[in-house]
Amino acid sequence: MKKVAILMLVGVLSCFLVVGTAESITYTFPDNTINWPGWNTGFAMDQIGTPAVGDMVVTVDNGTLTSVAIQVTSRQLFDSLFIGLTGNYQAWDYYIKTITDTSPIISHVISPFSVGNYELATGSGTREGHPAGIKDSALEAAPGVTVNETYSGNLLTYTFTGIQISGPFIIGYTEWCANDVTIGSTPVPEPSTMLLLGSGLLGLVGLRRKFQEKSNLGLS
Repeated sequence: MKKVAILMLVGVLSCFLVVGTAESITYTFPDNTINWPGWNTGFAMDQIGTPAVGDMVVTVDNGTLTSVAIQVTSRQLFDSLFIGLTGNYQAWDYYIKTITDTSPIISHVISPFSVGNYELATGSGTREGHPAGIKDSALEAAPGVTVNETYSGNLLTYTFTGIQISGPFIIGYTEWCANDVTIGSTPVPEPSTMLLLGSGLLGLVGLRRKFQEKSNLGLS
């Protein structure tokens, strides 16, 4: 009976994973970010001059990150996109930096990541002291992963191949001056949720066993 319960639990969890990765899903993250979590730069305003950053739309298709589209008015170079595949803030996996128009460079972030590996915004008119990039010493090549970008009608769109997403993720964007930043993440499943699911399945197994026992005894 214990083996049956385990098999049922594995089967249901597998179904959740299949459902979560076998279709195209779009996530919309509104621009309600002033400073990234833990970075109190002293600025209480969302935007300092231009550029202006708006909503971010992330598309995942069959478990693969396909695009990140961000409303950016009066975009300036350089700018940075940060991708974390665990849902844990500042556990970045990929970093994209654009130096010349439509020529993004994607790198894999060496683990473990330290906040000392950030490039910080400096100077007047910036969100000084806020992360704006990642130092080259914390980056390495990202084989098998590609990125392209377009910027048209104030919409900045990154398109990707080779980035697999199997769970929660977090994505951040900033101009090099960090005058306007944004960050969005999907929720990390709580252990209590998985425990509740497992308990429910075990309960169903118990009820099935009771019904079988009654049936064997000829009881209704």
